[in-house]
Amino acid sequence: MKKIERAIMWTGAIGTLIFGITQTAAAIIRGEWFVAFCFAAIIAVSKGMMQALDAEEKKGGER
Repeated sequence: MKKIERAIMWTGAIGTLIFGITQTAAAIIRGEWFVAFCFAAIIAVSKGMMQALDAEEKKGGER
């Protein structure tokens, strides 16, 4: 994977994590628990994305 592609993917994963955290907090403050749960799922997905990217880099994904 090229450096630019990797940077774009990391930026997307981190952006999704930040979005998920802020929206989960906002939904909890508003008292919308189902919406908070949905955004919490987004946090889990972004964490999985980052773990997959990290594993690919450790494996030697640079070609």
